[in-house]
Amino acid sequence: MINVNNFILLIIANHPTFVCTLNHKKMNIKLARFTMLVAMLFSSVATHAQIFDSTAVGKVKVSGRVNMDGAYFTRQPDFVMSDGVTFSELRVRFSTILSSRTDFRAEIDFALGSVVPRDVAFRYFVDKNFTVTLGNFRESFSPAAYASSTENFFISVPTPGQAFGCSRNLGVAARYVVPHFFAEAGVFGQDLLDQIKGSKGYAFTNRVLYRPLNSGSHVLQFGFSNTIRRADANNLSKDASGKEIELRTVNYGSRAETNVDRNQLISVKNPFAKYQDKLSVEFLGIWQKLAVQGEYMNAFVKAKSGYDNQHYQGYYAQAIYQVRGKGIAYNDLDAVQAKSGLGSINVGIRYSYTDLNDSKGYLVNGIYTDLPNGKEANGSFNGGVVKGFSAAVSFYPLKNFILTMEYNWGKLSSITLPSGSFQMAQAQAIIQF
Repeated sequence: MINVNNFILLIIANHPTFVCTLNHKKMNIKLARFTMLVAMLFSSVATHAQIFDSTAVGKVKVSGRVNMDGAYFTRQPDFVMSDGVTFSELRVRFSTILSSRTDFRAEIDFALGSVVPRDVAFRYFVDKNFTVTLGNFRESFSPAAYASSTENFFISVPTPGQAFGCSRNLGVAARYVVPHFFAEAGVFGQDLLDQIKGSKGYAFTNRVLYRPLNSGSHVLQFGFSNTIRRADANNLSKDASGKEIELRTVNYGSRAETNVDRNQLISVKNPFAKYQDKLSVEFLGIWQKLAVQGEYMNAFVKAKSGYDNQHYQGYYAQAIYQVRGKGIAYNDLDAVQAKSGLGSINVGIRYSYTDLNDSKGYLVNGIYTDLPNGKEANGSFNGGVVKGFSAAVSFYPLKNFILTMEYNWGKLSSITLPSGSFQMAQAQAIIQF
C-alpha cells in the first residue's frame, strides 16, 4: 500500500516548478512518473473499505441549473457594448454511484445556442481523504475559475480568472484533503471537443493549500496553483512549397465582467509558443459572516528560439459580508466558498485588474518598435488592460433560487478598441433543480 503523504510529496518534488529547468523533455519524464504513480496506486489499494452506501449503488440522480442574466450598459460615446438578456447556463447533470468506491457524473450545457458537455468523469475513492478522478473535468487552478456560479457570489468570473483560468479538459488527477491541508495534481490533455486549437496540449496542473484555521465558519487559507501546458503539437500548416510551418499559439482574453456581452475586451495571441507556465497565489479568510478573498495570477509564455517570450499578469480582491444568515459557508472538499443558506442576504465588493500587454521599445502610431523612428517593429504584444470595480447584493429567498443585483464600473486601455470607461447594471437569477 502506497503511503498517501509520501505520494503527495513525490508529486511536489517532481513538479517542474521545483526544478530549476523547464525543459519540455524533462517535463515529459515527470508527467510519466506521475502517471505511473497513479497507476501503482490503483493497483495497490485494498477493496474491502466502504465509501458509499451500498443501497445507493446504481441509482441515477438528475439535477440541473438555469442561469438567466440581464445587463444594461452606460458608456462613453465611442465605446459600444450591447445591452440584453441571455441564458448564460442551462445545465443538466446526471450522477450515479457505480460501486462502494466509484461514482460517475455527466453534465451538459445547452445555453448560448450550443450543446456542450462539461463534466464527464469517474471518481475513485482510495479512502475518505484521497480520490482519483478520470475524465473531462475542471483543472484545479485558480478558485476564481474553479468555483461554480452558485459559489461565486458575483455574476461573472473576474477578468484575470477569465484570461488565465483553466477550463475543463481530459485528464486524470489525484486529490488529498484533510482539515488543514489540500493538494490536487493531475495530467491533462485537450478538452472533450478540442474547441481551442493551438492553445491546448498536454499539461501538468496542481493546487496546494495550507489551512491553519478550518472550523466551520472560521477559515484561513493560503496556497498556490500552477499549470505548465505545452502548446498544441498538432497545430501545423504548410506554405506554398509544402514546407511545414509551425503555428502553435497560446491565447489569452477576457470580456467585461458580464455574461451578456461576451465579446472580448482584451485579447492576445502568442504565436510560435513552446509552452505556457501559469502561477496563481491565493488567500481566503472567513470569519462567521465576513469573507475576504484575493488572488494574483502570472502567465509566462516560452517561445521558440528566435522569438520573444511573453509575460502577463492580473489580480483581484473581494470581500463578502452576510447581512442576514447563519454565516458564510465553506466547501471543504473544493476549498472554495460555498452557496449560502436559505434566507441569506449577502453584499460584496470586488476590484480586478488584468494586463495583457508585454510591451518593449517605443510606441509609434500604435505599434511598438525597437527604434523611435518606428521603422523596425519588435516582439511586443499588446492585448490591452482592463480594470474594474463591482458591488453586488445577493438574495436566497428559496432553497433553490438565487437572485443577484450588481453594479460594475470598468476602464479599458487598448490600441485595437476605443479606450475609455464604462458602467453597467446587471441582474442574475439562478434556479436549481
